[in-house]
Amino acid sequence: MGDNSILLQLVPEEKTPVKNRVHLDITVQDIDLAIDQVIGLGGSLVRPKGTYGPDGPRLEWAIMADPFGNEFCIIRDIL
Repeated sequence: MGDNSILLQLVPEEKTPVKNRVHLDITVQDIDLAIDQVIGLGGSLVRPKGTYGPDGPRLEWAIMADPFGNEFCIIRDIL
């Protein structure tokens, strides 16, 4: 993924009052800055940043929520 991209993922669970059926992944250049900006706008940190990759870290990511509780991820490629 490159800069300024949005990835839409299907959520297999049925719709509930607390779970979105669409999950956004938003690519950012600085995870810590993005976390601070989301919190500054009234959102919250659901899961602290971590790394993911099948053969070693390839992505840095954190799960956030908007002020209404809708979850989304902020991600950064760290190839």
